[in-house]
Amino acid sequence: MINSTIKYIDIQHHKDERGDLIAVEENQPLPFHPQRTFYLINVPHGQKRAGHAVDCELFVFALKGNATLVHIDQEKEKKEYPLHSDKGLLIPSYHFIEIMDFTNDAVVVVYASKRFEDTKYYQLDQL
Repeated sequence: MINSTIKYIDIQHHKDERGDLIAVEENQPLPFHPQRTFYLINVPHGQKRAGHAVDCELFVFALKGNATLVHIDQEKEKKEYPLHSDKGLLIPSYHFIEIMDFTNDAVVVVYASKRFEDTKYYQLDQL
């Protein structure tokens, strides 16, 4: 596993009487040019998503509702990161993650630095 850490990055979140505007741009706060964007929605209670590591950077946040991202290191130590709309998590390559505890209204957004067909997936014992 590459020795870099998962970290929260503030997201531009503007609120006024017209509603909320959330902005994510390359270099503000993304340190990479996204090649893929996907959304996790309608995740049934008790289900998990991810359950792997990838060979690209990810930026993950809850656009709506809440969920929890769990990082599991090679020693099987777990660290939990709540997902919200005002901060996103920058996940370096080769970090094993699971996303769980989705609220009923949760919409989780994931930006990836590689396209799906160019991405390699790894299980915890492969890292």
